[in-house]
Amino acid sequence: MLTWDDIRAIDAIADPLGVVSIYADRPDETSGRLVPAVSLAGELRRLETDLAAADDEVATAFRRRMRDVRPALTRMLEGRAPGRALFAPLSTGEVFEMAVGMPVGLAAVVEGTAYVRPLVAALDEGRPAGVIVDDGPSLRLLAWRMGVIEEVGTYRSSALPRTRPARALAREVQAVARERGWARVVVAGDGRLAHILARSAAPPEGEVSVFTRSVAGVGPRGLATALAGVLSEAQRRYEWRLVERVIGAGLSDEDAVLGPGRTRRALDQRLVKHLLIDTEHDHRWFEGLPPAPSRWPDRDPAEDLIERALHSGADITPVEGPARRPLGAAEGLAAILH
Repeated sequence: MLTWDDIRAIDAIADPLGVVSIYADRPDETSGRLVPAVSLAGELRRLETDLAAADDEVATAFRRRMRDVRPALTRMLEGRAPGRALFAPLSTGEVFEMAVGMPVGLAAVVEGTAYVRPLVAALDEGRPAGVIVDDGPSLRLLAWRMGVIEEVGTYRSSALPRTRPARALAREVQAVARERGWARVVVAGDGRLAHILARSAAPPEGEVSVFTRSVAGVGPRGLATALAGVLSEAQRRYEWRLVERVIGAGLSDEDAVLGPGRTRRALDQRLVKHLLIDTEHDHRWFEGLPPAPSRWPDRDPAEDLIERALHSGADITPVEGPARRPLGAAEGLAAILH
C-alpha cells in the first residue's frame, strides 16, 4: 500500500533527458476502455507537440520510449486498481509501473524527475480512517486506508445506547484514532446508538460522520464502496478546519506561516511540518520559484513545492473543495512549522 517513502523513492527517478510520468484511472464499467484510451492518446499527443516545440532531442527520445512502453500502456487500461501510474526515463529502457488504491486522474508529463503530485493527492485522500458498524447484536470496529477496509475488533451489544460495550468501544476508538492517526471516523447504522457513538467516539480535532443506511452483514469490499462518498465529504470538512486553524495560527505568528514567500523560505530551511497547498492555484509567479527548464515546458510549480516538502519529511495536504477559498487569502500556500 502506498506510503510517503514510496513517493519519495519514485520522486528520485531521474534522467538527463527527462522522465515521462503517465497516470490513468480504472475505466468506468459502463464506457469500458475506449473512452480512457482515447483521452490518454490525446494527452500523449499534446505532450509530444509541446516537447517538439521546446527540445528536439527530448521529443525524439519521447517518441522512441512511447513505442517501447505500449504494452505497459495497455496494461494500465486493463488493471483493476482504481488508479495506475507509469514512469519511464527517456534515456534508458527502464519502466516502472504501479497500482494505486485511489483514483489518480489522467496526466502525461515529462520532467527531470518523476511527477508525483497525483500520488501525493491520492495518499492524502486515502489517509487512514475509522469505521464503526452497528450490526444490531454487535458493533464492528474497522480501519479504512487507501480504499481498503480491515477488521480491528468486534463488540457484543444489546443495542442499547448506554451499554457498557458501547462505552468501551467509544474509548477504544479514541485510543486507536490517536495511535493510527485517524482524522475521520464514520459510524454506519440507522439507529440511535450510531448517533450517540458518533458524539462519544470522536477523535481529537477529527471529523465524525454518520452513514444512516444499514450496512449490516456487508463485507469489507462492499463497505468500502458504500462509504467512499461519506469519507470524501469528511475529508473536505477536515481540510476546512485545518485551513482555518493554520490561518489563525499564521496571523498570530504561532508556529505557522502564510503565503508563498514565507512558506518557500520555511521549506528551504526545512522548518515545515505540514504543507497546505491549493494545487489548482496558479503558483507560477510565486516569489523565488525558478523558471521552468526549457527542455521540459510548463513545469508544474506546485510539483516543485511538493518535492521540497517531500525531501524535508514534511506532511502534505493538497487542499480541495470549499477549503480552497480561505486558503486563497494566503495565495494558496500555508504551512505548520516544527
